[in-house]
Amino acid sequence: MDSSLPVRSSHLQPRLWRWVDIALIVLCTVGIILGGTFALAFLFPPVDPATQAPSMAYISLLTALEVFGILASVYFFGVRRKNYQIGVLGFLSTSLVWSIWAAITALIFIPIVGFIALGVQLILGLPLENPQLDFLVPQDFSVSGAVLMIILGGVLVPVAEEVFFRGVLYRFMRQYSGRWLAIIASSLIFGALHGDIAVACATFVMGIVLAWFYETSGSLWPSIMIHATNNTIKLILLYTLLALGIQIPPIA
Repeated sequence: MDSSLPVRSSHLQPRLWRWVDIALIVLCTVGIILGGTFALAFLFPPVDPATQAPSMAYISLLTALEVFGILASVYFFGVRRKNYQIGVLGFLSTSLVWSIWAAITALIFIPIVGFIALGVQLILGLPLENPQLDFLVPQDFSVSGAVLMIILGGVLVPVAEEVFFRGVLYRFMRQYSGRWLAIIASSLIFGALHGDIAVACATFVMGIVLAWFYETSGSLWPSIMIHATNNTIKLILLYTLLALGIQIPPIA
């Protein structure tokens, strides 16, 4: 990166998060998601009786539940509980230079992340398929559903994940270790929680980039821009191919 970029080092800030804060936020998030999932199962059948596949309504609600669970937990059991301002999460102003670099990085990493996932599948002899495809493209796919998923998965999920994984988890680890140890450790957790090994490896690499931007810029906005741009463009391409009747590639 250009050495002229303004740098704000997070290790100069006081310790904000403790183990109990992380535990409460995680437990609350898991509780909301699990409780909400059980509740949704009674209100909306997890699968369409006709196709035996997840419905768009169910998938959209699950995605919204993830966003709500993370943000509510961080706010009530982190920020508000400790009487902090929202800025402690990294919602601080950033420069135009950082915004430009974030946009460039996001565009560069869209194919890189896909190639990493593909490479892992080839090396391990796994099926060349997108393990998230069934979730992203349900049988009752519609234009309105696609727009909703782009908003949820393309914008709101990245915001929620950056708030926790960079604004809280990375910030917590950074208090007790050097920059790169915190970047690697938080990115490993970020990747592992995405489940599938190919997706996890690709997400791990993306997590390193996101944490580096957060650490070096001192703001969460560049990381959010990269994450949201990556997700949004991929979803738009995915749904555009589907709308045009073009066969969706194995790795999207």
